Amino acid sequence: LARVCCRLGAMLKQATLSSLKADGIDFVRLVWADANGMLRGEGVHVSQLPKLCTEGLGVVTGVMGTTSTDAIPPKLSVGSVGQVWLRPDASTLRPLPWAPRQVSCMGDFVEADGSPWACCPRQALRRQIDALYDLGFTMHVGFEPEFTLLVEDNDGSLRPVDAWHYASIHGLNSESAMLEAMATALQAQGVVVETMLAESGSGQYEFAIGHDAPMVTADRMLIVRETIPVIAREYGLVSTMLPKVLADEAGNGCHMHFSLWRDGNNCMSSGSPRSFTPEAEAFTAGVLRHLSALVGLAAPSPPSAVRIGPGAWAGGFVCWGWDNKEASLRVPTEQRGGPCPQHVELKTSDATCNPYLAIAGLIAAGIDGLAQGSTLPEPVLIDPATCSPTPTALPSTVGTAMDVLERDTVLAKALGQPLLDVTVAVRRLEAAHHEGCSLDELVSRLAKSW
Repeated sequence: LARVCCRLGAMLKQATLSSLKADGIDFVRLVWADANGMLRGEGVHVSQLPKLCTEGLGVVTGVMGTTSTDAIPPKLSVGSVGQVWLRPDASTLRPLPWAPRQVSCMGDFVEADGSPWACCPRQALRRQIDALYDLGFTMHVGFEPEFTLLVEDNDGSLRPVDAWHYASIHGLNSESAMLEAMATALQAQGVVVETMLAESGSGQYEFAIGHDAPMVTADRMLIVRETIPVIAREYGLVSTMLPKVLADEAGNGCHMHFSLWRDGNNCMSSGSPRSFTPEAEAFTAGVLRHLSALVGLAAPSPPSAVRIGPGAWAGGFVCWGWDNKEASLRVPTEQRGGPCPQHVELKTSDATCNPYLAIAGLIAAGIDGLAQGSTLPEPVLIDPATCSPTPTALPSTVGTAMDVLERDTVLAKALGQPLLDVTVAVRRLEAAHHEGCSLDELVSRLAKSW
């Protein structure tokens, strides 16, 4: 199948059918993430491949602005009127282990004349990658998605599959066959699971996927989010990446690790223990300065607001610290006092984000830090909730997060006004749908959406 996909990549670029049908492939799926962070997709028969490659798949503009109930905010540039085209990115072509007669790839949205659509998330990320490159830098980004495995009872209620403790070897043993099946399915699609862990919540597990270029990593997060639930269903379970599932237990983060690179080398550390280069410090300080607005892109759903807060290892305050799991920006040190930092971890992010927008916002914040020559404040080396004075709290509601995002001129410019308007409006409408709901009601409604 890998051979078929390699050949299909060339076929997509050349808009030819060749022997595709003879290889048993019937449909090519195009996948995207909308402004609400939800995965969408459509399959196209191989007979339509020439048209798909030259024109793209025509879709209504409303595909970018729908909530989990398929509602679209009023008075937006997206909706039931207007069409854009989704063009396949052949470099992202992958097999689908659970659907062997289909393959899948990511798509870029374009206008009728072929120019990028202003509401295309991949294009927003591409602009920030290019802006960073123009300054002489590239980035590596990696995610650590956490997910909860649930049993769905006959009445539709959901409960955790187990109740193991953090790093329990019994947790890995009890679900080993399924976790291995997930890792194997991801590997077949080009995603390596570097580590797996039974997390502290009941039924909660974590995969760490490798660091790579920002676009590659964002694409991989869509693959992870699609694959884990599919394999869980094969084992009779429901998998969810909702940021909060159980009120008294740890939530599901999707920690974002980032590092700044120049000339093919990691340029985070000056060479001494706990010592940033000036550029890396400025970049990280920019992320810290814009952190409250970045929450609106990295942790933007109703369950996100329940997860973020003191005592949850999720980051509740605008602060950073060495090896501090309560700091929103955690900077790991290296074994035996080696040069560090090598990367920085953003703990507030979760899998209800659109990864393209979350990474685009992070890069834009870092670029602003570079432009300003920003410096970091003193690190917080204790639980920030116990500091006096207490650091600034991060937004505690979706509405507040969207307000801060709209006021942040740097992040607003990075997205562009049309995409910012759609993102803010759909997130607000999603939150309004669930206003007043208990956490159990949120999980019941949204567990299968993210």
